[in-house]
Amino acid sequence: MAIYTETSTVEGIGGGCAIVTHIHSIASEFNIRDIAYVKKSVQKGILEQVAIKEIVINPNGSLIYKDTFNALHGANDLVGEPEAVELATEFVEDSIDSLIANDPCDL
Repeated sequence: MAIYTETSTVEGIGGGCAIVTHIHSIASEFNIRDIAYVKKSVQKGILEQVAIKEIVINPNGSLIYKDTFNALHGANDLVGEPEAVELATEFVEDSIDSLIANDPCDL
């Protein structure tokens, strides 16, 4: 788990001087330059890796990850390596069980 911090500073000079700094921190499963796996592909037995290039915090507080191909992923669209391997293994095992159960040679 990573902590992602987004900082923005606004400076203005008018009748007076104002400096406003806004810091927004949120817990993130992935950090910039981390490797993640696309959950939709993993659930089909394909270990599709993406590298996180940018993290955007939406005004509603949700996270959007941008990968190096500029594809956008929601927080629930990506998984780490241990979960990816577990989901892909489960898919393969279920596929094998299905093939065995439907074997036409097994009379």
